Amino acid sequence: MTSRQLILSPEVDRAAARMLTQLGGKPSLAFLANAITVPLPTKRDERKISIPYSTVIGIDSTSLPVGAFMDEAGQRLPLPGADEIVINRWMADDFTAQGHPISIGDPLELSFFKPETLHGRVEETRCTLRISGITEMRGAAVAQSLVPDVEGITDE
Repeated sequence: MTSRQLILSPEVDRAAARMLTQLGGKPSLAFLANAITVPLPTKRDERKISIPYSTVIGIDSTSLPVGAFMDEAGQRLPLPGADEIVINRWMADDFTAQGHPISIGDPLELSFFKPETLHGRVEETRCTLRISGITEMRGAAVAQSLVPDVEGITDE
């Protein structure tokens, strides 16, 4: 289920949950992170290790009809905790190419705009999550159906 609105109304959300739960559906959230950054103790003029404009999804399963999130040994990754994140191999390789390899247990900082505006101004916020797994680029990690079509962002 997708919408042209950024956030579904509470009424639509509740109705969808009632209908989709009966079909085995699970809630999810997709959003655009302004940046995903390796939080390093840096001097003011040092370059940040960062990946801009990443699509992030929040789901409560690592095994989906489109495939599972699998590690490099082919094992299904466990569900991350509330303060954890699973990243894909592309992101891990990109951080390595920037000179900072990352591993399970390392922190990442996500910056994103809050969905609400105050007096017409957008507000950016941040959170820090610990990497709980790195998924290989197959199955759910490459399933375009997990995120809505957004012209100029997810339509390649």
